[in-house]
Amino acid sequence: MKNRLDRIVTKSGDSGLTSINPNKRISKNSNIVKFLGDLDELNAYIGTLKADLFIINPTENSLKVMYAWITTIQHTLFDIGGAVCSENMEIFDENAVAFLEEIIHEINQDLPPLKEFVLPGGSQLGAKAHVSRTVCRRAERSLVNLIENDPEYKKYQKGSVLPYINRLSDFFFVLSRRLDRICKLDEQTWETSKKRKNK
Repeated sequence: MKNRLDRIVTKSGDSGLTSINPNKRISKNSNIVKFLGDLDELNAYIGTLKADLFIINPTENSLKVMYAWITTIQHTLFDIGGAVCSENMEIFDENAVAFLEEIIHEINQDLPPLKEFVLPGGSQLGAKAHVSRTVCRRAERSLVNLIENDPEYKKYQKGSVLPYINRLSDFFFVLSRRLDRICKLDEQTWETSKKRKNK
């Protein structure tokens, strides 16, 4: 069986073009490549969070569960990239949205209610979850731009890919709060300039 990545240096992209679908040559500045690039960047940021998860306590069971969640999410992001660039929506499991909703609910029910926006940076891990959240929002905007400006991708306005990416940023928000608590750090929330002056 032929390896998926036989050669790393192919030189085929030296002219500013790349291949999708699987033999269609397109500009690296196209909307689809920008979306796939944002998806790739998101997966890489998620990887930095996953790599550091056990710096708190290597035996913490809840961290092992989070590690498994994050690994599943990384696989799903590859599924989305494959579905979009190959036009094969069956690669993406639509039950992935329900999976995210379940774990968001599971994490959130143990968190105190919020009255203000959270300041990123309570803990190193929480901050990395916030970075993943914001890169996820960028990937979501890229997908919406793709849907709105490229007629062949209009079909993604329906289905589960867009809701999945929307839920994923919510997941990283509640995960950041949970990680701050595991690190035993108080959550910092936004204070208006008026409040800060009156301190």
